Amino acid sequence: MPCIFQISTSTPGWLRYVNNYFTFTDIGTSNPHTRLQGIEYQNGWEFGQHKIIAGLEWHKSKASNVLNGYDTEITTKSFYLQDTISLGDKWTLIPGVRYDYSDKLGKNWSPQVAANYRPDHKTKFYATWGRSYNVPLLNELYSQRADEENLSRIWNTYPIPGFTQGFKNLSPEKGYSAIVGIEHDINEKAGLTFNFFQNRLKNALAWNDGDSSESGYSVRMATNYLPLKSHGVELTFRQKIDDHFGYNLGYSHTHTHMQHPESESIPFYRPQPNGYRLGLSYNNRGLKMNLQGVMASGISTTFGQQWSNDITLQSYPKRRYAVLDFNLSYDLNDSVTFYFKALNFTNQHYSNEESIKRSWNDYKEFTPAPGRQFVYGMNVKF
Repeated sequence: MPCIFQISTSTPGWLRYVNNYFTFTDIGTSNPHTRLQGIEYQNGWEFGQHKIIAGLEWHKSKASNVLNGYDTEITTKSFYLQDTISLGDKWTLIPGVRYDYSDKLGKNWSPQVAANYRPDHKTKFYATWGRSYNVPLLNELYSQRADEENLSRIWNTYPIPGFTQGFKNLSPEKGYSAIVGIEHDINEKAGLTFNFFQNRLKNALAWNDGDSSESGYSVRMATNYLPLKSHGVELTFRQKIDDHFGYNLGYSHTHTHMQHPESESIPFYRPQPNGYRLGLSYNNRGLKMNLQGVMASGISTTFGQQWSNDITLQSYPKRRYAVLDFNLSYDLNDSVTFYFKALNFTNQHYSNEESIKRSWNDYKEFTPAPGRQFVYGMNVKF
């Protein structure tokens, strides 16, 4: 629950405490659990042509998994600074930088810059460029670690050789993203947005099934991919029907491939190469309702790159899917808001991760996306 201040200004600030706990029952006596605690602070100042926003973040994550033999924690500290500079009536320049430090993975600087140009009051051209940085989670860092004594006790068998003991040296994701686009107001109620984007990502993190050459056992582990290169386009149309109803339509296309240093590029199949969006909204006297539909097509279901002697990456379970989300909120007053969400309420079966197929049993393994969910609660500002 954030504490918000300077609400009536153009640079509001907030301070919040984060506490998330997650656990589940696993095989044998293993009950993996993680806990994330953090403090996040942001403030802003405006003077002259400058609007400055700065923030501090501190997070500590603890995780324990008996089966994988780890009980550890990681602390991260971050700082970010952004300045929105008005250069006359038509130009706006937005430089910024973020600094991250992890006691296990070191430090990183992530600069970014954006520019906006308005030739008139209806049209805006914009361009952004920024470095990206994402550290592995604890369960990813230690996904290849196994405690042989615990494994022997749980499985009542001999120790399994070949597993990595100790810290898994995964590399953080690093890369950049660039966007060039245009926003145009057709009239007072309708508008159109179009942009072209390009991303480059080194050491992309993903879960795959690997095996030990000594034991022959298959282990679900986090790995770093080859460099990923993506580009695509996005188009959005929005319109207000009246003072209460509105809708938006959108389409996006993304193409991604992995770049091998000694061979041609390898296709990297996306869960949404062609994406379609439909949103319907209603807003009246504090009551807000939104129905959002996300559809995808052109998804590959054929076999792809083989990663080991008996494991081949397959694509996804379906060539297309459609997911519907419903959101409702009600502002009781300026400080209290109640909300209700029905996510994937038609309970569609789809996946955002590539599946695998094993040659020795022809069994296809899928990692399904979340099914039907209901979320409710309230937000309080003070």
